[in-house]
Amino acid sequence: MVFTETERLQEAERKLRLDLRRKGLTAKRKFEDIYSRNPDMRNTIATSILYSEKDSTILLTGETGCGKEFFAQAIHNASKRSSEAFVAVNCAALPSSLLESELFGYVEGAFTGASRSGKAGIFEKAHKGTLFLDEIGEIDLHVQARLLRVLQEREVMRIGDDKIIPIDVRIIVATNKDLKREIAEGRFRQDLYYRLNVLSISIPPLRQRREDLSVLIHDLILEKNEALGCKVVRLDTKLLSLMQKYNWPGNIRELSNVIEKIVVLAQSGVAEYDEVSSAVSELETGDLSQINISDNTLTMDEIEKSSIMARLNACGNNKVQTAKSLGIGKATLFRKIEKYQLDRKDS
Repeated sequence: MVFTETERLQEAERKLRLDLRRKGLTAKRKFEDIYSRNPDMRNTIATSILYSEKDSTILLTGETGCGKEFFAQAIHNASKRSSEAFVAVNCAALPSSLLESELFGYVEGAFTGASRSGKAGIFEKAHKGTLFLDEIGEIDLHVQARLLRVLQEREVMRIGDDKIIPIDVRIIVATNKDLKREIAEGRFRQDLYYRLNVLSISIPPLRQRREDLSVLIHDLILEKNEALGCKVVRLDTKLLSLMQKYNWPGNIRELSNVIEKIVVLAQSGVAEYDEVSSAVSELETGDLSQINISDNTLTMDEIEKSSIMARLNACGNNKVQTAKSLGIGKATLFRKIEKYQLDRKDS
């Protein structure tokens, strides 16, 4: 059988996509996984859904741990490129020389230690899909210059090569830095900033949407239970009150770590402050014995009701999917729906 050059290229591209799938270069998060009662966060979600429909470059800004990669994955999964690769790179995790070779690839003999067969860069691997560059403010000026050319020309040249490789990639970048300040101090190129800041999304920190804490805690407990084989039901009121008062500088990432520690220490049942105090010691800013439960602290029933409502909405009111996502049986879900009267239109 004789293959044309086009067919060979298509087959090579197909094999590359399969290889990416095997390596797990896919986006798992979706907008259905994000629920918020905070107006600013809801606006952020709505804007992100709108932007996902276009191929324009997106700049995500927000503090460390606020969920920038979560949003990047959700945008990819809501886009027309959802069936293609999602490739994420933490620019701060790699030294400049290695980051350059990872992004753009190289040919045989390009530098000492280079693979004999050369290597495709991340831009090539993300062809037809989405490339997420996290911590974009950490890359040096040399790599910034090369990145600018790729964004302008939509083509790459491997290190040590003279061949141009056209690419079709949707770019999403993220930073927790003030890039305008970085420009003023000479650490970030102004022309690159304007190439990246086409559509911008600012993700609010956790301390500005405290009304979401109870549902996030409930969902994280379920997630950690499943991952760790534990059976924690809820946190006691002392722990909940402490968490409501804390400012969460590490945002959802910090909250997730704290919940994991609590679940490991408590193992099952109600997590009591006295048995998991070591997990929350860094959250304490005063004498916990003096903490009073404020009038607006949600009860456990209210927390559970909010979480079930969030999951019902995210699953399009599909009871089977909702029960599965909550990690409970269908019969249990129906009992709770009846208990909280969630089938009523005003619920």
